[in-house]
Formats: sequence, structure tokens, C-alpha cells
Amino acid sequence: MVLLRVVFSEIFPHLNRILTIDNDTIVRENISELWDLDLNNYYIAGCTEFQKDFPNFTYINMGVAMINLKKWREDGLAEKLVQDLHTYYFEETEQTAINIACQGHILVLNSMYNRNNYTDLYLGKEKIIHYAAIRGW
Repeated sequence: MVLLRVVFSEIFPHLNRILTIDNDTIVRENISELWDLDLNNYYIAGCTEFQKDFPNFTYINMGVAMINLKKWREDGLAEKLVQDLHTYYFEETEQTAINIACQGHILVLNSMYNRNNYTDLYLGKEKIIHYAAIRGW
């Protein structure tokens, strides 16, 4: 089902943006401010995934992501992503494909919007807890 994110711009032609949240998350506080993000020059907004620390490469976790569907449609990103997924092998499937395709157009959010085992900086202040890869909880 996560592969559907790649074609949300086509599935929801009447929407300009969509907030996706994985089913292994808990939203602890109001996060309506995410809806007001200025995404004009960005394909996507999300929190970096620290275990995927690459120099000069932004890699976000798709567990919580605001997607600019309007820009995806304007730039034909869904078609490119579908082609890439049919052509290449990606370790994290759609997450890695999206990160590669969106380079230079990713807005990095404060890690309190996707707290997991790798983002301990805002422990106790997180607005969203994402249980993917959390150990000992």
C-alpha cells in the first residue's frame, strides 16, 4: 500500500497537498501547522532519517510526510517514480525512490514531527511518535 504514495498526485487530482502518516504512529498533539507549510519550491516535507546519513544528500523518513501533489503533477514526478520503481532495485522501495527523485526539493522538518529510535533530540517534546525501528518500547 505504501507504493500508492508514488501516484497520490494522480489518485487525488483535486488535491494540491496531502499529509501521509504511517499506521505505526501516534499523533500526540495538534499538528495543523504542517498544513500551512510553504511548499511552493518543494516536492515533499519530512524528517531526516539519521541512520541514512549521506553527505550532500537529504534522506527523509516517509512515515510522516507532507507531499506537494500540485508540484508532482506539474513536473511529472509520479510517472518518473513509477518508471524508476520498474527499472531499479531500492532497498527501502518507495521511500528511497522518492528521496532520490526529490533531491534539491525536500523541506526538512523538525524531528519532533517524526520521533523514532534515531531521533532522540526531542524526547518528551515530540508531537508524533513513529514506532518503526523503535527498540525497547
